[in-house]
Amino acid sequence: MEYGNYYTEETLRSLNAAYDTLYGITSRETEKVNGIIRRMEKAGRFPPVPQEGDLLEYFPQNGDYFPQAHIETIRKGQATVCTIAFLLMAGNMTRLLAIIFLLAMIV
Repeated sequence: MEYGNYYTEETLRSLNAAYDTLYGITSRETEKVNGIIRRMEKAGRFPPVPQEGDLLEYFPQNGDYFPQAHIETIRKGQATVCTIAFLLMAGNMTRLLAIIFLLAMIV
């Protein structure tokens, strides 16, 4: 893919059909995903490797939406995601979209 243009609306729709059906994927979401990837590249964290404590917007396959989830633990390639946090973790954490998270877990 060309630098900075990782996903199109069509590719995000094909990867997030449930979310697209409920809310619609627009150029705003596409720009957000591509912007996050660019920031990760500049920070030397690309391809993305999820880490405990990373913040993310979580979109499970049922179409629910959790705007401030975070990765609690990663064990044997499986992540536990906290969808409702009462205590924010301190530190410099990268905010990820679930699409990036899911793709990184596949790789």
